[in-house]
Amino acid sequence: MVVAMVCGGLVVTLTARADEPVRPYPDPGYYRMGVYAGGPGEYFDYNLAKMSLGDTFPKKRQWWASLKQSNRAARRHDVYTVYVGVRGGQDFETCRRRLDAWLQPEPDAPTYPELLPAICLEEENVVSRTKLLDRLARYVRGKYKVPVFQWYSDPFGPNPSLTADGWIWDSYGWSPEHFRRHVMRFVATGKPVICVPWASDPHWPQWTQYPTAAELINREWHQFRTCLEFNVSTAPFCVAGPGAVNPWLSSSSPDMRVLRDALRSKRREMRALRPGDLPLVTANFSAAARAIPVGGDPDEPSRYVEDFSGVQWIDD
Repeated sequence: MVVAMVCGGLVVTLTARADEPVRPYPDPGYYRMGVYAGGPGEYFDYNLAKMSLGDTFPKKRQWWASLKQSNRAARRHDVYTVYVGVRGGQDFETCRRRLDAWLQPEPDAPTYPELLPAICLEEENVVSRTKLLDRLARYVRGKYKVPVFQWYSDPFGPNPSLTADGWIWDSYGWSPEHFRRHVMRFVATGKPVICVPWASDPHWPQWTQYPTAAELINREWHQFRTCLEFNVSTAPFCVAGPGAVNPWLSSSSPDMRVLRDALRSKRREMRALRPGDLPLVTANFSAAARAIPVGGDPDEPSRYVEDFSGVQWIDD
């Protein structure tokens, strides 16, 4: 891409190289806790910010100016989850146009995509939209050099054929054994991954309700232990009331006070960890759910071959 600028009669040409590599996302690991959508720094270190994009981007100049003036160090792990119509059945051109409406500079509205740590193309996507997700990811990476996360719907794991600089996922209600193998599939990609554990009001009616916060924690929060083991960052889903974080923060019910205190305790534990503490040594072992018999007759010994071309070894 070539851009010409006129400066006092002198034409200066700036060339953005098409082969310029996409910068890596600064993986926070288990040491930092994010939050789905957004929340205060008192509880969380970064946001999976949600943005619905249309064919135009109102107040574009102000939005980008505000981003430029923000504390970049404090927001260096944020991922902008953008909704452009993938789940709504829109085609590539519509989705591309909406991304450009946000990211592409205009004469009176400069943009700074280099300030975006990463974006995620919507959430809980169905596999039937993989080709569109891949094309959009390649477009954003090629034109704007922004890392792109992908997020499939449960129970799907990472897809090596889908362009992704990182992965986000949520797996609610899973057993510890099943969840651990699922985590391994993401970690095996070698890319940054973010898990979204359940930490919402135990009485919230839009999913499984628990009698108490303690029962929710006992059922769901084994996910934190596994993420610690593999050094995977977490960004809990924290909502209440109509499905927002503010009611989650302001509720004075005994269960919500217990839940918030427990989550803050988790964050303190994360921050007490030292660089190099994670992943744990146990992360090197798959803890298979089944046994593979070995032995056989002397002339026909058992033979097991694994070329590690996929993730079957995780289950074996």
